[in-house]
Amino acid sequence: MRDAINHRFGKVSLLRPLFEWAQGLDFGYRYLLHRKLNRDTSTVSTREIFVEWANYCNLRCSFCALDHFQPKKRMSLETWELFLREITSDPRFRKVEVIHLHNGGETLLHPQFEEMLALLDRYKLQTEQLGSSFPKVEILTNGMLLNEKRRKSILQCKAIQKVGLSMDGGSPEDFEAIRIRAKWDVFTGHFEALVRENAEIHSPKKIFLISVFTDEEKLKLRKFHPDFERMLQMADRSELRLVHDWGGQVELDGNIQPNQSKWYKWGCNMMMDQLVLLPDGSVSLCCNDLNGKGVVGNLHKDGLYGAYTSLQRTKWLDQMAKNKTDEIELCQSCERF
Repeated sequence: MRDAINHRFGKVSLLRPLFEWAQGLDFGYRYLLHRKLNRDTSTVSTREIFVEWANYCNLRCSFCALDHFQPKKRMSLETWELFLREITSDPRFRKVEVIHLHNGGETLLHPQFEEMLALLDRYKLQTEQLGSSFPKVEILTNGMLLNEKRRKSILQCKAIQKVGLSMDGGSPEDFEAIRIRAKWDVFTGHFEALVRENAEIHSPKKIFLISVFTDEEKLKLRKFHPDFERMLQMADRSELRLVHDWGGQVELDGNIQPNQSKWYKWGCNMMMDQLVLLPDGSVSLCCNDLNGKGVVGNLHKDGLYGAYTSLQRTKWLDQMAKNKTDEIELCQSCERF
């Protein structure tokens, strides 16, 4: 529902405070249900899990909060399989709706990309053979490494239902200025090939574009270059966003107002809805946390449910429910979602 509202009205809509107020009511209801009435013992509140296969990226986007100086890490097949085994065998995770194959790093950089997808399909098949449902799987990439081999692997992966690409700026020139090291011609070539090849398979994926803009006026008036507009039209869905400051981690251009405190918003749905699995098995709780500052446990040591019920996560959740975000280092400068 959140994604549908964002797509229909945009994140700069005047109606957004009303939606976020309603979102706060949902947070309060689910906080009561899971924390006070012990729903967590049977079903977790988590609805989406972000899985980061590699914590580094080939681009240096101007608005990104990713720390490019941190040690490079890649998820092992063993960690990936442990995660898949836990979410498919533990009934407390049965209501997880989406697995996102991305976080801060570029997913396509993983050297065992094809093997990771094969393992994903194996667990999806096993789960469905047992009569259970498997979460939807989405992958998001910057598109620069989406060559023929990787496109084929993604399109053949039965578990993946949606393929997303990041395409920012509104014009080829702005795209390359924002997405430093990216080349418009390379991006469009890979994207057009993906769309074409996807149309030829038996069960095509949904292809979507996420576009971030540093010019609020251009976004509101849809002043896009014809080539940029053509790419948007080729996608099944596109989401147009004004750049944000990643919870206060990135300094924005003076023409864009930083995210402000929301007196009308109760809690944070990201903290309630999300978990993030990092390459070394660490578990964080927000997709805005690109550098693992919000780690609450580790898959290998605590298990996924153990990280979810950790003292750190429950403490932060209780503070969030009291709107004491100033006491949570990760959330102190964040607008909350």
